[in-house]
Amino acid sequence: MELIDEIFNRDISKQNYDEVKRIWNPLDELNIQMLSQELDLKVEEDILKLHDENTEIKTFAINGYPSEWTQYQMTDLIGDLYRESRQFPFPCIFYYGIHIPKQSNGVAKIAVKANLVGKQLKTPIGKYIPDIEREYAELEFVQQNLAKGERLVNTRFGIVL
Repeated sequence: MELIDEIFNRDISKQNYDEVKRIWNPLDELNIQMLSQELDLKVEEDILKLHDENTEIKTFAINGYPSEWTQYQMTDLIGDLYRESRQFPFPCIFYYGIHIPKQSNGVAKIAVKANLVGKQLKTPIGKYIPDIEREYAELEFVQQNLAKGERLVNTRFGIVL
C-alpha cells in the first residue's frame, strides 16, 4: 500500500510528502484507501498520466520466457547493483500472479488442442511446421500430469513503471 501510495498519490511539488503518508485501516476497502480523492489521473489507451501529466505510468507484461533460467541469473531480472545504467531510476513494481482457473474448461481445451496437434504432426505437411513435435510432447506431458491429479495454473509476470 505504501508503494502504490508513493507512485499514485505523491505530489512532486510538495516537500513534506513524508509527513502526509496514509495509515492502513483494516475496516475500509483497499480501493478506497489506495488512491487519494484529489488524484489528478488521466487514463489513456496505453498509459496513465498523473499530476497534470508530469508523471506517466505504463505496465508491461512478459510475452515469452526462456526455456531454461538458472538460479544465479535471477538478479538480472531486477537490474545490476554495480552498474547504474542497468538500474531503474524511478519507482517500479514487479509482480508475479498465480491463478487457478476452473479445471474442467482447461482440461477440455488441452485435450482438443493435443488431438489437433497430433493430427497435424501425422500429416505430410507436419514436418514443415516449426516446433510441432515439441508442442505435441508438451501437450502429452500436460495430459499425463492431469491424469495423475495435477492442476492447471495460469501465471503472469509483469512490471509497472
